[in-house]
Amino acid sequence: FYKRLKMFDNAIRKFHYACQTGNVSVLKFFLAKDVKNVNLRFAEHGETPLMTAASDNQLYVMRLLLARDDLDIAATDNDGDSCLHWACHYGNASCIAVLGQDMRITSRIMNMKNCSGQTALLIAVQNGLLPCVEELAKLEGVDWNTKNKKGEGLEDIARSNNKVNILKYLEKRKFGTPVVAPVITRAKKFKEAAKNIQVLDDNLEVKNKVLVRQQTREIEELDEKLESIKIVFDQKQTNELEKLTKKLKEERVEFMKNLGQQKNALNEIHKIESSKLKDSYILEMKDMEDKIITIVTPPAPECPVCLESMPPPTKIFTCPNGHLECGTCKEKVAKCSICMEPVMGRATAMEQMLRTIFNKE
Repeated sequence: FYKRLKMFDNAIRKFHYACQTGNVSVLKFFLAKDVKNVNLRFAEHGETPLMTAASDNQLYVMRLLLARDDLDIAATDNDGDSCLHWACHYGNASCIAVLGQDMRITSRIMNMKNCSGQTALLIAVQNGLLPCVEELAKLEGVDWNTKNKKGEGLEDIARSNNKVNILKYLEKRKFGTPVVAPVITRAKKFKEAAKNIQVLDDNLEVKNKVLVRQQTREIEELDEKLESIKIVFDQKQTNELEKLTKKLKEERVEFMKNLGQQKNALNEIHKIESSKLKDSYILEMKDMEDKIITIVTPPAPECPVCLESMPPPTKIFTCPNGHLECGTCKEKVAKCSICMEPVMGRATAMEQMLRTIFNKE
């Protein structure tokens, strides 16, 4: 029994270590071998594999675990911390985004308090983790009026811990007004313009049909008039009737000629106006596409020391664990602010990728 228990404990350690280091092959082996492995707890703190992956920002591992229907996403460790608590403890905002995409993350789980009476949001505010706070703000159902056991709210905690950036964000969120993306309004205008063009085409088609009916009716009336005159003059003088018939036929031909010219002129006007509207619409759509490309350009990563964005041509340095720092902070701080490993050298791959994204080649 004790031998089997020791083997089982070793299996749990290997499974959690695979989640921590992102060893996908070992992880898939355990998941395929035993379906219960997905919720196995580590003995030291009682954390689940999902919490272990969230602590080391292993996003692909988290997605593999979240794909399992038998995953207990509401599980807590020995301290009452959920997977969201773990992501906030370690400042992994991207893990919060992955968890937020899962339909099983309810408002109850978002606002779950640990044994210390703290929600994930309270931990992020207390530790000054602005990216985590911003990512939690994207989740519908987060309680922004939550308080700790001392009755302190978010602003009180940020103020007492001197988290100026968090305090500014909370005040801006409290008093600011949401910005509506202009893309939606302009897209609606383009739809209305297209609809107006369609209405114009329909109106022109209706007018064309009315003109054809009017032309047919006038021709029929003219034919009736011609026939009546012919009958009357047939009774009086055959020669006079022939002259009059010839004259009426000439008038009919002239009338048809003028009518055809008017129709051609109207069709030409229709083509010109339609071409102008379509050209204008194409130019506006091209301008809109350029603006959309500008709007959706992703933000550059932030330096964890100065919290400043690092777009090109910023020099970016990295530690052995892949954490990034800007060149300015690298001269001031010799070790990584996250894992305390020495900052080794330039993150050339990240700089090259940002230059490509921001079109700064």
